Amino acid sequence: MDNYLWLLVVGLSLALMIGPVMMFKPSGRARHLASLRQHAASRGLRVRMGTYDHTGQARVMVAVYSTLMPSAQGQLSTQWCLRRQAMDHEIHFVASWDWDNSGEVAPQKQHSGLKKYLLQLDSSILAVEMSNHSLGLWWQEKNLSVDEIQQLLEQLKQLTTSEGEIVG
Repeated sequence: MDNYLWLLVVGLSLALMIGPVMMFKPSGRARHLASLRQHAASRGLRVRMGTYDHTGQARVMVAVYSTLMPSAQGQLSTQWCLRRQAMDHEIHFVASWDWDNSGEVAPQKQHSGLKKYLLQLDSSILAVEMSNHSLGLWWQEKNLSVDEIQQLLEQLKQLTTSEGEIVG
């Protein structure tokens, strides 16, 4: 009987020592996200975390995958962000997509191309932004690959630097 009690005490002691150490091991989801972000960096994309405030819902952290604009173009003249809303409405820019509350919008000549672009996006893309030196997609990191995100960013770059239509 004493031998079993001694084994039980040693077993519980080991469990109490090893358990907390095992909690430091990243989960499968965390390893997958790290792999996605590392792949994006190797493809020249930048990844940052942003707080996405969905109207009427809780704020969530979302990864923003972005690409820099060529320096030859200098600073971009406009900054804007289109966010996916909770539902489609005729008052929105197109379907469930509407401008954020900053008051900034894309140039009128890009509106037609942007509408087509937005309607093709997967539901895991929550926002599209253009800032001074970059273009970004707010992505939930599901349903698409990093390569597909890069293609979407290239299409957006082409759209915002051309006369408003995606070629190809």
